[in-house]
Amino acid sequence: MEESELERLKRALAAAEQRADAAEQRADTAEQRADTAEQRADTAEQRADTAEQLTTRTSFPQYIQLCHEHFTVPLRVETDQSLTTGGSITNPREKKHPTYLRPWDDFPQTHLRYFDAAYSVLYDDNERLLFSPRIALEEEGKTVCDRALTSEKDLEYYDRAAVEAKVKMVLQELLSLEDARDLVNGYTDIEFCNHLNSLRQAPQSETKRPRPSAVDQACIFRHSSGERSLLVVREYKAAHKLSTAYLRAGLRPMAVRAEVVQRATIPNDPADRLQYHAERLVAAAVTQTFEYMIDNGLEYGSFTTGVAEVYLRVLKDDPKTVYYYLTEPQLDVAPADPAGFRYPFTAVSRLLGFCLMALHAPVRPQCWRRHASEQLGVWKEDFDEILRQIPDDELHQSPHESLYSSPHYPVNPRSPYLTRRRKLILEPDDEPELASARSDTSSEDPGDPASTMPDTPTRATTAKRKRESTETTSRVGATQPATSGQRQARSYCTMKCLAGLRFQRTLDPGCPNYAHHRTSPDTTVHEIDLNVLVDRVRCQLNFDVDHNCDPLGIQGATGVLFRVTQVSHGYTFVAKGTVDGYRQQLRHEGQVYHQLWPIQGAATPVYLGNIDLKYPYFYDVGVKIVHMLLISWGGYSLYERSPAIDGVSLENEKQRSMRAVSQLSVVHMDLRSPNMLWNDEVQRVLVIDFERAHIRQQKRKGKHHSDSTITHLRSPKRQRHQDLLASHPPPLAQSNSACI
Repeated sequence: MEESELERLKRALAAAEQRADAAEQRADTAEQRADTAEQRADTAEQRADTAEQLTTRTSFPQYIQLCHEHFTVPLRVETDQSLTTGGSITNPREKKHPTYLRPWDDFPQTHLRYFDAAYSVLYDDNERLLFSPRIALEEEGKTVCDRALTSEKDLEYYDRAAVEAKVKMVLQELLSLEDARDLVNGYTDIEFCNHLNSLRQAPQSETKRPRPSAVDQACIFRHSSGERSLLVVREYKAAHKLSTAYLRAGLRPMAVRAEVVQRATIPNDPADRLQYHAERLVAAAVTQTFEYMIDNGLEYGSFTTGVAEVYLRVLKDDPKTVYYYLTEPQLDVAPADPAGFRYPFTAVSRLLGFCLMALHAPVRPQCWRRHASEQLGVWKEDFDEILRQIPDDELHQSPHESLYSSPHYPVNPRSPYLTRRRKLILEPDDEPELASARSDTSSEDPGDPASTMPDTPTRATTAKRKRESTETTSRVGATQPATSGQRQARSYCTMKCLAGLRFQRTLDPGCPNYAHHRTSPDTTVHEIDLNVLVDRVRCQLNFDVDHNCDPLGIQGATGVLFRVTQVSHGYTFVAKGTVDGYRQQLRHEGQVYHQLWPIQGAATPVYLGNIDLKYPYFYDVGVKIVHMLLISWGGYSLYERSPAIDGVSLENEKQRSMRAVSQLSVVHMDLRSPNMLWNDEVQRVLVIDFERAHIRQQKRKGKHHSDSTITHLRSPKRQRHQDLLASHPPPLAQSNSACI
């Protein structure tokens, strides 16, 4: 009995132990499940955090670093010569070259002032998230850098995506911030474009140098108060043609004309010959960008190979010297620097600071460009042939003077990205001065833009400026466009006024410049004739094109428009300017206008004459205006604006003017809305742009057809005189060699 009870108790104890073990196992399982759930939750949270980090917009320092890591670091240049494009990097023939090449010693300090000011504005205590997410930059970087650079076209594609677009995004943010108004110098927009003005493709004679390639440069424009002006020209140079080793060796202080252009002998020593080639190639690259800087009145320019960029500066008082600074972002941003990531040295940061510097440099006037050009020599040698003579093995060797030299960092220990990292490291009494003093390149130029920036980078001073009222411009006549300067533009003369001058009629009291056309209140006739007007305009523009000759920002296939005022008598009209390659087209257009003299001021503008300019007007990159056609202001473009016409059929008016042109034996060949204007003065459609027109040859049958609507320009007393003129067209304006 006792034994049976003992067995029962043992069984009960065993069962209890089993139940306890089971409970413990269940508890362990539950704990494991809880741990697993917690791990899953942690993993999900980590994934969510990672996804958020990848998809959340980035701060300015994050953006700069990510752009460097995903666009600059992976960049490769094709080393297999069989896979790269051939030909010259540039042809400096007939280009203005600098007399001296000098290092731009204070570039690091000047650049840093602007970059640090931008950093302070964009990355304050709120850590604003303004830029592309990490994942977007990673994916785009994979696409942009998926292949090595083999040509200028590859370089253009890479630079636009990896550098220019990124810089533009930062600049657009700065332009939108009131705190950055001083930093961007009050400008409202900035535009990057790979630029080739259509006028640069004008037909050239066989003796002229070849046309530029379609993709050889990037132009950066600034906008303010409705006006657009060139900021910087950047040239593309393929890295397999102009290697970084050649850049390091060839960029040195030199007298370009004496040491490169006029050098007659090629060294026999292999090392000296490599140095010789490097200096010539670098001088050629600098020369092309330098000429664009001089012709366009720019203080700053650069050229890039993708892996390196050379920044250039020309001082206003010393146009013969160009200062250079070489940057190599892949190497300049050293990994694992004890001072932290080198934000100012990335490709994006370099160009950003450079653009901010340039925003404070005004475009130089035409007179400066002319005087600078007169001081410079011209490189006449055929550089293409010289480049072809360089053996490929020498072209891709490294000269002895081509060792990499790392830039000093930090440039300024008080930069915001450094002080935020180590606020407690520097005691106030121990704060160092700037890494190096400014060099002579800044002291030579009192207008140095860096002088407007604070010595210690801080948040830009808030500036609330009144914005000037803008005046919208359109095609010729859509409005009376604003001028390029601060002066008030004179209104255009009426067609009746200029027709009176052209056809020896009386003054038009309705002309806004009527009082300026006469020296005596009793005068009713024009005091100068057409020949005198044209001669005075020619002499005036040969002396000064910075005043009373305002580009309207309107360009057609063969010319660009200006508002011109003849100073002594105030005659104001339109000049259509063109390059040498289209000079004959504009002369032909003048002949067509002369053929159409009976309907000038009725169905066409009034034609005044053609003139050659003694000195070119530097209009755009590679565009030099040398010839002008002078006509009256025409009216509103039918292409851009449909006028409100009471009781008049616009289509009927078009046909009416087209018939008038055709009846005078002229076939326009390009009758489109852009070549038609509505003129309120005569309530008619005017036809313009006759450079493609043909004049039909036919026997003269009595009088020319004369449109009845020009009778409003004739006084009754002069009707008989006009009938006589109908059979005998007035002579073309004759330009004298001497100025009146």
